[in-house]
Amino acid sequence: MVAEGVGQYYFEGKDGEKDASGNPKLGDIGVLLKNRLNAHFKEKGIGLNFRYIDPSYLIRSARANSNDALFCAQLAQNAVHAGMAGKTGMLIGYWHGRMTHVPMNLLAGHRQDINPSGELWFNVLGVTGQPAKIGSLDAIKKS
Repeated sequence: MVAEGVGQYYFEGKDGEKDASGNPKLGDIGVLLKNRLNAHFKEKGIGLNFRYIDPSYLIRSARANSNDALFCAQLAQNAVHAGMAGKTGMLIGYWHGRMTHVPMNLLAGHRQDINPSGELWFNVLGVTGQPAKIGSLDAIKKS
């Protein structure tokens, strides 16, 4: 298992490249490791049946519930209303209890930090069932 973003020094030519959201483009360390492991064992003459799995959002998501469905419907309805009003290049969001229309150019290159002692983070932990600390004995006892 390897974390996303690890070993970026192995990827030449990626410095400074950004995706459409303004985030740095990362080389895929999982694919690099798979290819290097396959090459290593092939060179040694050892047969290998190797599988590479990118769990992506599978392990970071909670099952959707009725609140999620309602929230998504509200986002969709607001997106349709904005489009019918001729608005483009914007993001529908929820801010201080209201649906908002935020121009994309105001978002590019900006990050929002989450306070690990704040209400939002504790809500994330509660919904996903994640332990407050990785390696927590409480998490191990529950499994």
